[in-house]
Amino acid sequence: MILQKERDAALLSVTEEVRHFYDQYPYPRPIDSLEKYRRLWQDRQRRRADYHLFWPARPYKEDLSILIAGCGTAQAAKHAVRWPAAKVTGIDVSETSVRCTEDLKRKHSLENLRVCQLPIERVNDLETSFDQIVCTEVLHHLADPDAGLSALRGMLKPEGAMHLMVYAPYGRAGIYMLQEFCRRVGIHAADADIRDLIAALRALPCHLDIRWKTCFARPRTFGKRRRSLTRFYIHKTVRIRSRNYSISWRGVD
Repeated sequence: MILQKERDAALLSVTEEVRHFYDQYPYPRPIDSLEKYRRLWQDRQRRRADYHLFWPARPYKEDLSILIAGCGTAQAAKHAVRWPAAKVTGIDVSETSVRCTEDLKRKHSLENLRVCQLPIERVNDLETSFDQIVCTEVLHHLADPDAGLSALRGMLKPEGAMHLMVYAPYGRAGIYMLQEFCRRVGIHAADADIRDLIAALRALPCHLDIRWKTCFARPRTFGKRRRSLTRFYIHKTVRIRSRNYSISWRGVD
């Protein structure tokens, strides 16, 4: 019982850390229009091709039930635009992300979109199942990615499909080294610490992966937008723990 309470407290701590970060630094950068995206997906053949990526042998249909788990500021709204005949549900732990999505819902009259502030670990609170579950760049931030994936699997219909994206075991080795460096020398998310860290990264050779990951590889494009991205990724590296994660379906059967 004591171990379970300690585990629950650790999970809550990670969830709150992630929620607080994305409340302060919403991602992707909030947008105010989906018209360009709507025009792109008005092509029925494009939607058909997308559908058959997930169900190659199944007859085409558009009245799907879709869950966007960790929807960020716009992903659920984009799916609602892409699939106007579908019922789309977006969940995110961040209040800011939910508010941005609700703004897009109102602006574009997305009656087929439902948005909830909810962590993935509590996805069964929705009390429904889905034809498709989309979860990109989220599971690796959870305290227990396997538990999060299992929770999502429990909401999938028998013939359903999942679209997942996680950090691979090797592609972010430099990021994890940087996180460990920050932990060892006591670098936190304070502005002074971030400035010192950016200065240290600028001193690294340009060919190093970690320099590219933090937007320093192309100094000629280091304008206002790139500086904004750099600060976002540096803060994310320092504040938000993540882990490389390979999905084994044996863990979610």
